Amino acid sequence: MLKHDSKESREGKVVLKEVDSQCVKNCIDFIYSAKFEIPDEKINNLLHVAVMMQLEDVKQAVSDVLEESVDVKNYFSTRNVADMYGLDAVSARCREFFYENILEISNQPEFGNIEKANILKFVMSEKSKLCDEEKLTLLCNWVEKNRNNQEHLRECLEAIKFDKVSTAFLESLLKSNPIISNDFGLYKLINGHLLEAPKASHKMNEEIGNDELIILFDSNTKYTRSFNPASGKDRYSLLEEVVLKQQVMWKYLLLLRIDGFS
Repeated sequence: MLKHDSKESREGKVVLKEVDSQCVKNCIDFIYSAKFEIPDEKINNLLHVAVMMQLEDVKQAVSDVLEESVDVKNYFSTRNVADMYGLDAVSARCREFFYENILEISNQPEFGNIEKANILKFVMSEKSKLCDEEKLTLLCNWVEKNRNNQEHLRECLEAIKFDKVSTAFLESLLKSNPIISNDFGLYKLINGHLLEAPKASHKMNEEIGNDELIILFDSNTKYTRSFNPASGKDRYSLLEEVVLKQQVMWKYLLLLRIDGFS
C-alpha cells in the first residue's frame, strides 16, 4: 500500500478502520516473536486483521489453533469461521469431528439450523457410526431445536431401518417424546412399526392381572392395546392370545373398538 502513489504513501502511514486494536498488536507481535495468545472471542477479529494486512503466517497460525481446539461447544462457530476465511484444514477437521461426535453436537441449539439435505445425507451415510435408535434420537433433537423441521421429519424417518430398532425404544418415543406423541401422523407411523415388530417382543401377556383396564382393538391388525391406569402399563398383544390365554374377568372393563388405531 505504501509503494503506490496514494494518500498512505504520501503521508507514510496507514489508517485501519473498524478493526480491533488489540488484534493488530497481536499480529505485529507475531511478526517479531512468532507467538501470540488468541482469546476465543477474538478469533474472528484476529483473522479479519490478518486477511486485511495479508499476513498469511498469522492466518495459518490461527488455523492451526482452531484445528486443534474443535469441541462440541465451539463446533458451529469454528465451522462458520473456517467457511468465512477459507480455512480448508479447519473445515476438514470440522467434518471429521461432526461424524465422530454427532449425538453430542445435536444437543447444541445451532443443530436445528442444519438443512434437511445435510441431515438426510448423514443419516444415510455409510460413514455414520450410529445405530438406528441413535439416528432416531438425532432426528428428534433436530426437530426439538427448530420446530420448523417437523414438516420434514416423516421424510427423514424413511431412512431409518425400523427392524433394527427395539420395541422398548419405540414405546419410549410414543410415551415420552412430545415430538412424536403430539403429532398424530408421526404417532401413527411409529405405532405402526411397533405393531409390525415380532410379537414375542411385546410381552403383552405378562401379568395383566385383574385390575381395571382400557383396551383398544384394531380390527385391521388383530392387535389389542391395553392400558392399566393404576400401574401405567401399556402393552400390546394379538386378540386371539388375549382370549385364549387370559380367561379372566376384569373389573370395570372398558372395551373400545377403533378401526385402524395404529
